[in-house]
Amino acid sequence: MTTAPPTSRPRHCEGSAHADGTHGHDGQDARFDTRTHCRACGFTADLRLCAGRVQDMLSNAAGVRCARCGTVYAQSRDMVTVRPIATGRAPARRTAGAPQSAAPDEAAVLERYRDDQAARGHSSATIRLRIGTLAAVRDFCGTLLDATEAQLSSFLGRPGLKPASRRTYYTQIRSFYQYAHAHGFVSVDPSADLPKARMPRGKPRPFSREQIERLLTSGAYHRTRVMILLGYYQGFRVSSIAAVHGRDVDLVRGSIVTTVKGGKTRSLPLHPLVAEVARDMPRDAYWFPARGRDGHIHGAAVTNLITRAKHRAGITDRTLTPHSLRHSFASHLVEDGVDIRVVQELMTHDDLSSTQVYAGVSSRRIRAGIDTLEPMPVPTHSGRAGSNRGTR
Repeated sequence: MTTAPPTSRPRHCEGSAHADGTHGHDGQDARFDTRTHCRACGFTADLRLCAGRVQDMLSNAAGVRCARCGTVYAQSRDMVTVRPIATGRAPARRTAGAPQSAAPDEAAVLERYRDDQAARGHSSATIRLRIGTLAAVRDFCGTLLDATEAQLSSFLGRPGLKPASRRTYYTQIRSFYQYAHAHGFVSVDPSADLPKARMPRGKPRPFSREQIERLLTSGAYHRTRVMILLGYYQGFRVSSIAAVHGRDVDLVRGSIVTTVKGGKTRSLPLHPLVAEVARDMPRDAYWFPARGRDGHIHGAAVTNLITRAKHRAGITDRTLTPHSLRHSFASHLVEDGVDIRVVQELMTHDDLSSTQVYAGVSSRRIRAGIDTLEPMPVPTHSGRAGSNRGTR
Protein backbone atom coordinates (compact mmCIF):
# COMPACT_ATOMS: atom_id res chain seq x y z
CA MET A 1 0.00 0.00 0.00
CA THR A 2 1.35 3.46 -0.77
CA THR A 3 0.63 6.98 0.34
CA ALA A 4 2.25 10.25 -0.56
CA PRO A 5 5.76 9.95 0.98
CA PRO A 6 6.83 12.71 3.39
CA THR A 7 9.44 15.11 2.08
CA SER A 8 11.15 15.22 5.44
CA ARG A 9 11.07 13.50 8.80
CA PRO A 10 7.43 13.00 9.82
CA ARG A 11 6.06 15.62 12.15
CA HIS A 12 6.16 14.98 15.90
CA CYS A 13 9.34 12.95 15.40
CA GLU A 14 11.78 15.11 17.32
CA GLY A 15 14.03 12.34 18.56
CA SER A 16 16.77 10.57 16.70
CA ALA A 17 16.15 7.77 14.27
CA HIS A 18 16.50 4.23 15.60
CA ALA A 19 18.20 1.36 13.94
CA ASP A 20 14.88 -0.34 13.22
CA GLY A 21 13.65 2.63 11.17
CA THR A 22 11.43 4.16 13.86
CA HIS A 23 11.81 7.60 15.39
CA GLY A 24 11.89 8.62 19.01
CA HIS A 25 9.35 11.11 20.35
CA ASP A 26 10.30 13.41 23.20
CA GLY A 27 13.20 11.14 23.99
CA GLN A 28 11.11 7.94 24.06
CA ASP A 29 9.99 5.30 21.55
CA ALA A 30 6.50 6.35 20.38
CA ARG A 31 6.00 3.51 17.91
CA PHE A 32 3.07 1.74 16.28
CA ASP A 33 2.76 -1.46 14.31
CA THR A 34 0.82 -0.51 11.18
CA ARG A 35 -0.72 -3.02 8.77
CA THR A 36 -2.28 -2.18 5.41
CA HIS A 37 -4.33 -4.91 3.77
CA CYS A 38 -5.97 -4.77 0.33
CA ARG A 39 -9.30 -6.60 0.26
CA ALA A 40 -9.21 -6.69 -3.55
CA CYS A 41 -6.00 -8.69 -4.07
CA GLY A 42 -5.02 -9.73 -0.55
CA PHE A 43 -1.67 -7.88 -0.54
CA THR A 44 -0.51 -6.96 2.96
CA ALA A 45 2.29 -4.65 4.09
CA ASP A 46 3.60 -4.20 7.65
CA LEU A 47 5.32 -1.03 8.84
CA ARG A 48 6.61 0.21 12.18
CA LEU A 49 5.93 3.94 12.32
CA CYS A 50 6.04 6.81 14.75
CA ALA A 51 2.84 8.53 15.89
CA GLY A 52 3.28 11.44 13.51
CA ARG A 53 3.73 9.23 10.46
CA VAL A 54 0.65 7.22 11.44
CA GLN A 55 -1.36 10.42 11.70
CA ASP A 56 -0.09 11.51 8.28
CA MET A 57 -1.20 8.19 6.79
CA LEU A 58 -4.67 8.23 8.33
CA SER A 59 -5.34 11.85 7.42
CA ASN A 60 -4.01 11.61 3.85
CA ALA A 61 -6.69 13.22 1.65
CA ALA A 62 -5.60 11.11 -1.32
CA GLY A 63 -6.42 7.91 0.52
CA VAL A 64 -4.30 4.80 0.24
CA ARG A 65 -3.46 2.90 -2.94
CA CYS A 66 -2.51 -0.79 -3.11
CA ALA A 67 1.03 -1.11 -4.44
CA ARG A 68 0.18 -4.40 -6.15
CA CYS A 69 -3.20 -3.99 -7.87
CA GLY A 70 -3.68 -0.21 -7.69
CA THR A 71 -7.02 -0.28 -5.83
CA VAL A 72 -7.59 3.08 -4.14
CA TYR A 73 -9.26 3.34 -0.73
CA ALA A 74 -10.68 6.81 -0.23
CA GLN A 75 -10.82 6.31 3.53
CA SER A 76 -7.42 5.23 4.80
CA ARG A 77 -8.97 3.78 7.93
CA ASP A 78 -10.84 1.25 5.78
CA MET A 79 -7.67 -0.73 5.22
CA VAL A 80 -5.13 0.51 7.76
CA THR A 81 -4.95 -1.02 11.22
CA VAL A 82 -2.76 0.48 13.92
CA ARG A 83 -1.59 -1.24 17.10
CA PRO A 84 0.47 0.69 19.68
CA ILE A 85 3.66 -0.82 21.03
CA ALA A 86 4.51 -0.36 24.69
CA THR A 87 6.91 2.50 25.35
CA GLY A 88 10.46 1.34 25.90
CA ARG A 89 13.22 -0.28 23.96
CA ALA A 90 12.40 -2.06 20.77
CA PRO A 91 11.86 -5.78 21.28
CA ALA A 92 14.95 -7.82 20.64
CA ARG A 93 15.03 -10.03 17.56
CA ARG A 94 14.50 -13.67 18.59
CA THR A 95 17.38 -15.88 17.50
CA ALA A 96 16.95 -19.40 16.23
CA GLY A 97 16.47 -21.86 19.06
CA ALA A 98 15.82 -19.18 21.66
CA PRO A 99 12.71 -19.67 23.80
CA GLN A 100 9.81 -17.40 23.01
CA SER A 101 9.28 -15.02 25.90
CA ALA A 102 5.58 -14.40 25.36
CA ALA A 103 2.68 -16.19 23.75
CA PRO A 104 2.15 -15.13 20.11
CA ASP A 105 -0.66 -12.71 19.41
CA GLU A 106 -3.51 -14.62 17.75
CA ALA A 107 -4.47 -11.74 15.48
CA ALA A 108 -0.88 -11.46 14.26
CA VAL A 109 -0.72 -15.22 13.65
CA LEU A 110 -3.93 -15.06 11.61
CA GLU A 111 -2.47 -12.26 9.51
CA ARG A 112 0.67 -14.27 8.87
CA TYR A 113 -1.46 -17.26 7.93
CA ARG A 114 -3.43 -15.01 5.57
CA ASP A 115 -0.17 -13.96 3.92
CA ASP A 116 0.93 -17.58 3.64
CA GLN A 117 -2.32 -18.56 1.92
CA ALA A 118 -2.04 -15.64 -0.49
CA ALA A 119 1.54 -16.65 -1.32
CA ARG A 120 0.27 -20.15 -2.13
CA GLY A 121 -2.04 -18.65 -4.75
CA HIS A 122 -5.39 -19.06 -3.00
CA SER A 123 -8.04 -16.57 -4.05
CA SER A 124 -9.09 -13.72 -1.78
CA ALA A 125 -12.53 -15.32 -1.45
CA THR A 126 -11.02 -18.64 -0.29
CA ILE A 127 -8.77 -16.87 2.21
CA ARG A 128 -11.67 -14.81 3.53
CA LEU A 129 -13.73 -17.96 4.12
CA ARG A 130 -10.85 -19.70 5.91
CA ILE A 131 -10.20 -16.74 8.19
CA GLY A 132 -13.93 -16.54 8.90
CA THR A 133 -13.98 -20.21 9.95
CA LEU A 134 -10.99 -19.70 12.24
CA ALA A 135 -12.72 -16.72 13.83
CA ALA A 136 -15.73 -18.96 14.50
CA VAL A 137 -13.42 -21.57 16.07
CA ARG A 138 -11.90 -18.89 18.31
CA ASP A 139 -15.34 -17.70 19.40
CA PHE A 140 -16.47 -21.27 20.10
CA CYS A 141 -13.35 -22.38 21.98
CA GLY A 142 -12.50 -19.05 23.58
CA THR A 143 -9.03 -19.32 22.08
CA LEU A 144 -7.37 -20.35 18.83
CA LEU A 145 -3.79 -21.18 19.69
CA ASP A 146 -4.69 -22.96 22.96
CA ALA A 147 -7.69 -24.88 21.61
CA THR A 148 -7.75 -28.58 22.49
CA GLU A 149 -8.63 -31.58 20.36
CA ALA A 150 -11.79 -32.06 22.42
CA GLN A 151 -12.90 -28.48 21.76
CA LEU A 152 -12.26 -28.82 18.03
CA SER A 153 -14.20 -32.08 17.99
CA SER A 154 -17.12 -30.34 19.69
CA PHE A 155 -16.98 -27.56 17.10
CA LEU A 156 -17.09 -30.01 14.21
CA GLY A 157 -19.72 -32.17 15.89
CA ARG A 158 -22.26 -29.41 16.43
CA PRO A 159 -25.80 -30.52 15.59
CA GLY A 160 -27.30 -29.07 12.44
CA LEU A 161 -24.06 -28.90 10.44
CA LYS A 162 -24.43 -30.23 6.93
CA PRO A 163 -21.90 -32.90 5.91
CA ALA A 164 -20.37 -30.62 3.26
CA SER A 165 -19.90 -27.81 5.82
CA ARG A 166 -18.37 -30.23 8.33
CA ARG A 167 -15.91 -31.47 5.70
CA THR A 168 -15.00 -27.90 4.71
CA TYR A 169 -14.45 -26.84 8.33
CA TYR A 170 -12.31 -29.92 8.95
CA THR A 171 -10.08 -29.12 5.98
CA GLN A 172 -9.73 -25.46 6.98
CA ILE A 173 -8.92 -26.29 10.61
CA ARG A 174 -6.31 -28.88 9.61
CA SER A 175 -4.67 -26.42 7.23
CA PHE A 176 -4.32 -23.73 9.89
CA TYR A 177 -2.97 -25.91 12.68
CA GLN A 178 -0.51 -27.63 10.38
CA TYR A 179 0.79 -24.16 9.51
CA ALA A 180 0.78 -23.01 13.15
CA HIS A 181 2.65 -26.12 14.28
CA ALA A 182 5.23 -25.94 11.51
CA HIS A 183 6.00 -22.31 12.42
CA GLY A 184 6.15 -22.83 16.15
CA PHE A 185 2.96 -21.00 17.11
CA VAL A 186 1.60 -24.15 18.79
CA SER A 187 3.72 -26.86 20.38
CA VAL A 188 1.24 -29.62 19.54
CA ASP A 189 -1.15 -29.81 16.61
CA PRO A 190 -4.58 -30.28 18.25
CA SER A 191 -6.15 -31.22 14.92
CA ALA A 192 -3.74 -34.05 14.10
CA ASP A 193 -5.99 -36.83 15.38
CA LEU A 194 -9.36 -35.36 14.50
CA PRO A 195 -11.49 -37.91 12.64
CA LYS A 196 -11.89 -37.02 9.00
CA ALA A 197 -15.38 -35.77 8.32
CA ARG A 198 -17.39 -38.19 6.21
CA MET A 199 -19.53 -36.82 3.45
CA PRO A 200 -22.05 -38.84 1.47
CA ARG A 201 -21.79 -38.68 -2.29
CA GLY A 202 -23.52 -35.55 -3.45
CA LYS A 203 -26.60 -35.62 -5.60
CA PRO A 204 -27.34 -33.11 -8.37
CA ARG A 205 -30.04 -30.53 -7.75
CA PRO A 206 -30.94 -29.37 -11.27
CA PHE A 207 -33.76 -27.13 -12.35
CA SER A 208 -35.98 -28.72 -14.98
CA ARG A 209 -36.16 -27.06 -18.37
CA GLU A 210 -39.70 -25.95 -17.59
CA GLN A 211 -38.52 -24.32 -14.35
CA ILE A 212 -35.76 -22.44 -16.17
CA GLU A 213 -38.32 -21.10 -18.63
CA ARG A 214 -40.39 -19.93 -15.66
CA LEU A 215 -37.33 -18.16 -14.22
CA LEU A 216 -36.82 -16.26 -17.47
CA THR A 217 -40.50 -15.32 -17.81
CA SER A 218 -41.13 -14.47 -14.16
CA GLY A 219 -40.79 -10.73 -14.72
CA ALA A 220 -37.06 -10.64 -13.95
CA TYR A 221 -35.19 -7.59 -15.26
CA HIS A 222 -32.80 -7.88 -18.19
CA ARG A 223 -29.73 -8.02 -15.96
CA THR A 224 -31.12 -10.94 -13.98
CA ARG A 225 -32.15 -12.77 -17.16
CA VAL A 226 -28.59 -12.50 -18.47
CA MET A 227 -27.30 -13.96 -15.18
CA ILE A 228 -29.68 -16.89 -15.53
CA LEU A 229 -28.52 -17.51 -19.11
CA LEU A 230 -24.86 -17.48 -18.03
CA GLY A 231 -25.61 -19.94 -15.26
CA TYR A 232 -27.56 -22.37 -17.44
CA TYR A 233 -26.03 -22.06 -20.92
CA GLN A 234 -22.40 -21.54 -19.81
CA GLY A 235 -22.50 -23.45 -16.52
CA PHE A 236 -20.92 -20.52 -14.65
CA ARG A 237 -20.70 -20.28 -10.89
CA VAL A 238 -22.17 -17.12 -9.37
CA SER A 239 -18.66 -15.72 -8.80
CA SER A 240 -17.87 -16.13 -12.51
CA ILE A 241 -21.20 -14.59 -13.52
CA ALA A 242 -20.51 -11.53 -11.37
CA ALA A 243 -17.08 -11.00 -12.94
CA VAL A 244 -17.97 -11.18 -16.66
CA HIS A 245 -16.33 -8.34 -18.58
CA GLY A 246 -17.02 -7.24 -22.12
CA ARG A 247 -13.42 -8.02 -23.09
CA ASP A 248 -13.92 -11.64 -21.98
CA VAL A 249 -16.31 -12.24 -24.89
CA ASP A 250 -15.01 -12.85 -28.40
CA LEU A 251 -17.98 -12.83 -30.79
CA VAL A 252 -15.76 -13.58 -33.80
CA ARG A 253 -14.32 -16.76 -32.34
CA GLY A 254 -17.46 -17.53 -30.37
CA SER A 255 -15.67 -17.88 -27.03
CA ILE A 256 -15.79 -16.50 -23.50
CA VAL A 257 -12.93 -16.34 -20.98
CA THR A 258 -13.56 -16.94 -17.29
CA THR A 259 -11.50 -17.40 -14.14
CA VAL A 260 -12.32 -20.63 -12.32
CA LYS A 261 -11.34 -22.18 -8.99
CA GLY A 262 -7.67 -21.91 -8.20
CA GLY A 263 -7.33 -18.68 -10.18
CA LYS A 264 -7.05 -20.55 -13.48
CA THR A 265 -8.26 -18.86 -16.65
CA ARG A 266 -10.20 -20.89 -19.20
CA SER A 267 -11.58 -20.09 -22.64
CA LEU A 268 -14.91 -21.79 -23.32
CA PRO A 269 -17.27 -21.99 -26.31
CA LEU A 270 -19.90 -19.27 -26.25
CA HIS A 271 -23.47 -20.53 -26.47
CA PRO A 272 -25.34 -18.90 -29.38
CA LEU A 273 -28.05 -17.51 -27.10
CA VAL A 274 -25.43 -15.91 -24.83
CA ALA A 275 -23.65 -14.56 -27.92
CA GLU A 276 -26.88 -12.92 -29.02
CA VAL A 277 -27.34 -11.30 -25.62
CA ALA A 278 -23.70 -10.17 -25.56
CA ARG A 279 -24.31 -7.80 -28.47
CA ASP A 280 -26.40 -5.62 -26.16
CA MET A 281 -23.98 -5.78 -23.22
CA PRO A 282 -20.98 -3.48 -22.53
CA ARG A 283 -18.03 -4.22 -24.78
CA ASP A 284 -15.32 -2.61 -22.63
CA ALA A 285 -16.71 -2.76 -19.09
CA TYR A 286 -18.12 -5.20 -16.57
CA TRP A 287 -21.52 -6.57 -17.47
CA PHE A 288 -22.62 -6.21 -13.86
CA PRO A 289 -20.76 -3.21 -12.38
CA ALA A 290 -20.90 -2.48 -8.68
CA ARG A 291 -22.68 0.61 -7.42
CA GLY A 292 -20.72 3.19 -5.49
CA ARG A 293 -17.33 1.62 -6.12
CA ASP A 294 -15.09 0.35 -8.88
CA GLY A 295 -15.22 -3.23 -10.06
CA HIS A 296 -18.03 -5.73 -10.43
CA ILE A 297 -20.73 -6.93 -8.06
CA HIS A 298 -20.09 -9.81 -5.67
CA GLY A 299 -21.35 -13.33 -6.26
CA ALA A 300 -23.75 -12.87 -3.35
CA ALA A 301 -25.59 -10.21 -5.34
CA VAL A 302 -26.06 -12.69 -8.20
CA THR A 303 -27.40 -15.24 -5.74
CA ASN A 304 -29.91 -12.73 -4.34
CA LEU A 305 -31.22 -11.64 -7.75
CA ILE A 306 -31.68 -15.16 -9.13
CA THR A 307 -33.27 -16.28 -5.86
CA ARG A 308 -35.83 -13.46 -6.17
CA ALA A 309 -36.61 -14.61 -9.70
CA LYS A 310 -37.10 -18.13 -8.37
CA HIS A 311 -39.61 -16.88 -5.80
CA ARG A 312 -41.46 -14.83 -8.42
CA ALA A 313 -41.64 -17.92 -10.61
CA GLY A 314 -43.39 -19.80 -7.81
CA ILE A 315 -40.61 -22.37 -7.44
CA THR A 316 -40.74 -23.47 -3.81
CA ASP A 317 -38.19 -26.31 -3.77
CA ARG A 318 -35.66 -25.17 -1.15
CA THR A 319 -32.93 -27.44 -2.53
CA LEU A 320 -32.86 -25.44 -5.77
CA THR A 321 -30.40 -22.56 -5.61
CA PRO A 322 -28.71 -20.33 -8.22
CA HIS A 323 -25.89 -22.90 -8.27
CA SER A 324 -28.50 -25.44 -9.42
CA LEU A 325 -28.34 -23.75 -12.83
CA ARG A 326 -24.85 -25.18 -13.09
CA HIS A 327 -26.21 -28.58 -12.07
CA SER A 328 -28.83 -28.25 -14.82
CA PHE A 329 -26.13 -27.37 -17.35
CA ALA A 330 -24.25 -30.63 -16.69
CA SER A 331 -27.27 -32.85 -16.15
CA HIS A 332 -29.05 -31.77 -19.32
CA LEU A 333 -25.88 -32.14 -21.41
CA VAL A 334 -25.42 -35.72 -20.19
CA GLU A 335 -29.11 -36.42 -20.67
CA ASP A 336 -28.83 -35.26 -24.28
CA GLY A 337 -25.99 -37.69 -24.90
CA VAL A 338 -22.92 -35.43 -24.62
CA ASP A 339 -19.81 -37.39 -23.65
CA ILE A 340 -19.00 -37.05 -19.94
CA ARG A 341 -15.43 -35.95 -20.70
CA VAL A 342 -16.72 -33.14 -22.88
CA VAL A 343 -18.97 -32.09 -20.02
CA GLN A 344 -15.92 -32.21 -17.74
CA GLU A 345 -14.12 -29.70 -19.95
CA LEU A 346 -17.15 -27.43 -20.16
CA MET A 347 -17.50 -27.55 -16.36
CA THR A 348 -13.75 -26.77 -16.00
CA HIS A 349 -13.28 -29.72 -13.65
CA ASP A 350 -9.80 -31.21 -13.16
CA ASP A 351 -11.25 -34.45 -11.79
CA LEU A 352 -13.88 -36.44 -13.68
CA SER A 353 -15.46 -37.57 -10.40
CA SER A 354 -16.43 -33.95 -9.73
CA THR A 355 -18.36 -33.87 -12.99
CA GLN A 356 -20.12 -37.12 -12.20
CA VAL A 357 -21.56 -35.56 -9.04
CA TYR A 358 -23.16 -32.77 -11.06
CA ALA A 359 -24.28 -34.91 -13.95
CA GLY A 360 -27.25 -36.85 -12.64
CA VAL A 361 -29.09 -39.52 -14.60
CA SER A 362 -32.69 -38.73 -15.40
CA SER A 363 -35.53 -41.17 -14.83
CA ARG A 364 -36.21 -41.07 -18.59
CA ARG A 365 -32.69 -42.33 -19.36
CA ILE A 366 -32.97 -44.97 -16.63
CA ARG A 367 -36.19 -46.22 -18.26
CA ALA A 368 -34.58 -46.10 -21.70
CA GLY A 369 -31.64 -48.09 -20.36
CA ILE A 370 -33.77 -50.94 -19.05
CA ASP A 371 -35.83 -50.97 -22.23
CA THR A 372 -32.73 -51.74 -24.32
CA LEU A 373 -32.84 -55.35 -23.09
CA GLU A 374 -34.75 -57.07 -25.87
CA PRO A 375 -37.60 -59.34 -24.71
CA MET A 376 -37.40 -63.05 -25.49
CA PRO A 377 -40.17 -65.67 -25.70
CA VAL A 378 -41.08 -67.11 -22.33
CA PRO A 379 -43.08 -70.39 -22.24
CA THR A 380 -46.35 -70.32 -20.37
CA HIS A 381 -45.92 -73.95 -19.13
CA SER A 382 -42.99 -76.02 -17.96
CA GLY A 383 -43.61 -78.66 -20.64
CA ARG A 384 -42.58 -81.51 -18.33
CA ALA A 385 -44.19 -84.87 -19.10
CA GLY A 386 -46.60 -86.11 -16.45
CA SER A 387 -46.75 -82.80 -14.64
CA ASN A 388 -49.84 -82.26 -12.55
CA ARG A 389 -52.70 -80.64 -14.36
CA GLY A 390 -52.75 -76.96 -13.67
CA THR A 391 -49.08 -76.81 -12.70
CA ARG A 392 -47.33 -74.23 -14.74
